[in-house]
Amino acid sequence: MLELHNIYLEKNKVKVLSDINLTVNEGETVVLTGPSGCGKSTLIRVALGLIKPQKGEVWFEGVNLQALSEKMLRKKRRKMGIVFQEFQLLEHFTLLENVLLALWEGEHDFSKAEKAIKSVGLWEKRFRYPRQLSGGEKQRVGIARALALDPDIIFWDEPTAALDPMYVHEILRIMDSLAQKKTMLVVTHEMPFALKVADRLVLMESGKIVEEAPPQKIFVQPSSYLGVMYRERLLDTKDALSKLAQ
Repeated sequence: MLELHNIYLEKNKVKVLSDINLTVNEGETVVLTGPSGCGKSTLIRVALGLIKPQKGEVWFEGVNLQALSEKMLRKKRRKMGIVFQEFQLLEHFTLLENVLLALWEGEHDFSKAEKAIKSVGLWEKRFRYPRQLSGGEKQRVGIARALALDPDIIFWDEPTAALDPMYVHEILRIMDSLAQKKTMLVVTHEMPFALKVADRLVLMESGKIVEEAPPQKIFVQPSSYLGVMYRERLLDTKDALSKLAQ
């Protein structure tokens, strides 16, 4: 479904992405993680066609995105949903209007917006403005906006990073349910979630992929230093939870 071949990107003579090769097959949930600043979010934007790399190609559903005109690229991007870290809601628009905006270039289909908002449990609040919503509710609006397009793939760019811890669980629960239905590429540091949901875990460092495997394999027998670090992090989490249960 999504293929990135030999992606190379630099900004101000600094390598941001180097020799990136990644495939996301239909129905898969691929989790992308690594230290802050390693290029994860940039990779998402390259995959969406929002940033053009100096080298390499992005193929989506058999089409080379770099070969498309801007008009055709926008049309193709409508089959890609994106949930941002910082919500990206328009403050002077209601919840419903923010979701309807996703459908603006196509048919202004109210029923699609209604279905998406109901799926995240916010239909009763559809006329509220972002300032009247909690952080978790704002992110659920962001999810509804992505779902309104009925995308073939959903990109998640650290969707829980800007949330108060009390709202993280509800977002991860929605993501978990969607993983059963949608193809997803997820940037996150939530390792218990990755272990439960991901078909593959991709570890990045300094703009490169350093390890890629099913999460169970990485957590049992990591082949990189970064994999060892994330394994220890997960074990620390499990140890803390076991002590709380005593």
